[in-house]
Amino acid sequence: MTKKTKATATEDEPTRIGDSIRRLMPGATAVLLLLAVAGGTVLGLPAAGTGPADDPTSGATDAEAADDVNVTVEIDCDESAVLVTAPDDAEYGLSVVNVGPSGTSTSTAKRAPLAGNATVTVDDADIVYAFVTDALTGEPITSAVAQCVEEPRTETTDGPSIAVDCNESAVRFTAPDAVAYTARVSSVDVSPTGASTGTVSGTVTGNATVPIGDELIVALASTDDADDPIVAIRDCGRTAGDERSPAAEPCSSDSSDS
Repeated sequence: MTKKTKATATEDEPTRIGDSIRRLMPGATAVLLLLAVAGGTVLGLPAAGTGPADDPTSGATDAEAADDVNVTVEIDCDESAVLVTAPDDAEYGLSVVNVGPSGTSTSTAKRAPLAGNATVTVDDADIVYAFVTDALTGEPITSAVAQCVEEPRTETTDGPSIAVDCNESAVRFTAPDAVAYTARVSSVDVSPTGASTGTVSGTVTGNATVPIGDELIVALASTDDADDPIVAIRDCGRTAGDERSPAAEPCSSDSSDS
């Protein structure tokens, strides 16, 4: 499936992707709390995870347009490339963050200063974020995000199912009372400087709930007899406020695949 996104630059309204960044403290150990409650289990959301990776590798939400800036960024999943279109005399920085489909691996590539059109290849493009930044201050001008991995399945016929509810700030695992499975939720904060990941996981039986924040969420459930886990991916940071609905961000909403 071809997924292309374009964003038009603005100097007045920085991207919302990194609004909740800095809440996860890199280097600390993720904490898992299992609390018995009526109707299921609550998994405490992560205290922290790994910091951004700097090895060079190289969606969709548009930024608002500014009349005096003409810069666009496009993510082409088919070509595994990030394309920036800009005037020859417009200097800017470009930061590309690639998040693995499990949510636990990230890589960041940065280039500055650039001028005019530019192309960055994204190796093994998974969930790609592209930030065009001010060449002097490093502040975001415009951004785009695309989920280039295949849309994962989020439910099984006789096992667990996953729903990411950004409105209620929760991931809900649903399963028969007798079914035991491993539940894992990774919360990824992404900004032009990189990504910070926190993860919780545990073995649960029946229903379970994980509280989440406004980040990229990757939830996984697997059973011992299943060949592949089921996965739900949703970027709650891109559906904040009045835009919070599964239909608002098609590249971030939950979906199923057989």
